[in-house]
Amino acid sequence: MRRAPRLSTALLIAWSVPAVAVAQTTTDHVAIQQYQPSPFSERMLRLDGSGVAPFGALRVGLDVDYALRPLVLVDQTPGIFQAGAVGPDHNLVEHAVGGALLASFGLGHRLELGLAVPLVLFQTGASVPGVPKPTATGLGNPLVGLKAHFGSWRGLGAGASVTASLPAGSGSLTHENGFGGNARLFADYRRGPLTIGARGGYQLRGAQTFYGVGIGDTIDYAAGASVGLGLRTVVMAELAGATAAKNPFADRDQSPLEALAGLRQRIGKLYLTLAGGPGLVHGYGSPVFRAVAGLAWANRVPDADGDGVSDDDDLCPTVPEDRDGFEDTDGCPDPDNDRDGIPDAADKCPDQPEDKDGFEDQDGCPDPDNDKDGIPDVDDRCPNDPE
Repeated sequence: MRRAPRLSTALLIAWSVPAVAVAQTTTDHVAIQQYQPSPFSERMLRLDGSGVAPFGALRVGLDVDYALRPLVLVDQTPGIFQAGAVGPDHNLVEHAVGGALLASFGLGHRLELGLAVPLVLFQTGASVPGVPKPTATGLGNPLVGLKAHFGSWRGLGAGASVTASLPAGSGSLTHENGFGGNARLFADYRRGPLTIGARGGYQLRGAQTFYGVGIGDTIDYAAGASVGLGLRTVVMAELAGATAAKNPFADRDQSPLEALAGLRQRIGKLYLTLAGGPGLVHGYGSPVFRAVAGLAWANRVPDADGDGVSDDDDLCPTVPEDRDGFEDTDGCPDPDNDRDGIPDAADKCPDQPEDKDGFEDQDGCPDPDNDKDGIPDVDDRCPNDPE
């Protein structure tokens, strides 16, 4: 098996086009799409965050990606299968546009339900003698899964997800035969606007051979970081890859790795995502370059501090409202409702300001008649001595 030539030695680009050797027997029931976004609501692109959607929160969306040369075959038998000769490269899939319909729903009790339907919207490439041409469009195997949030401690969070792959795909190089499954563990650390996360998982797949590359159970992994620019914009970068579980990282063709960087912008209940990046280790399905665009809708505006006031209406979106019956709709805590300098926790009259006249000024209650002689202090020449 040999690698294709480098893209441009003049530009010193170190990535080479992904290539696998042509074999006389192979399968076309392989999903070569390596961009598989998480179906759950809290994610970067392929990397899940540890949190889950609150009960009743619904999100639906579509991610679309373009991949340049995700599958290139190296023809080792030019002519009529002349063994041992070295021939040209063939872009079996030169341009591919994929999609993923995504939906998630918060179940409560730290659980979230997710659904993803992979799509092949368009793929085209060279005609290779003796090699079946991939279908231009197709349907991948739908995924349904459950995500759990384990908890958070001092900025550290952890969670897990399990998904099942249903054999309902159609087309060639778009889906795999039979049922499949994936289990993942992930963790993240959050400090202010910065989030750093990582995950590892195990994917169950049927064993088969794809142009000389053995495909079976897979270990997948990802790591990334994001920074919030205010409450509506997030910039992010992530690495995501996979390798054969039987012999991890022993064969580059079985170990695709990609990098993506981009941003997500929230506009009301809509989320717009744009990202792009190169393939770093060009296993099967890993392109020279990938671009991603996504659009999602949620049934509610997020509430960062969890106080019941949406971020768009919250004057203090990162500090929860104290819910004491005083100005509870602005989203800001009011530690001293009457602003008399005495905290509500120590104020016997939290909604009535102390009159600060030198008489019992520490209890937080106004004293309109200090000596209680029936004459208001404002008219009493001896306010502290009863008549």
